[in-house]
Amino acid sequence: MTAQNPPRLAHGLDRDSSGILIMGRTQTSATMLHSIFREKTFGASNNNIDTKKRILPRRYWALVIGSPRRPRGLISAPLEKVVVDDGKSERITIVDNVQNKRKLLK
Repeated sequence: MTAQNPPRLAHGLDRDSSGILIMGRTQTSATMLHSIFREKTFGASNNNIDTKKRILPRRYWALVIGSPRRPRGLISAPLEKVVVDDGKSERITIVDNVQNKRKLLK
């Protein structure tokens, strides 16, 4: 990486929860990473990294106070993007209406 070839943003991974940024060291790698996250599969780019498409797994870690009863579990809650009071930004929130699309967090 040089001043002429700076890292490029490929994806803002779950920016509503963690704010992690995925950067590509070159334009090519940033483009490939972007396509993988856009399609949510490995092998999504045109560059034949993988001949089979595999689902991109996601894992979430949480810091808790105390000790959970079990080391693993499943949280199932209807989630929705809502506009914050400033009218410019959004956040993810749990919705009371069960008719909304559910997302599972493992």
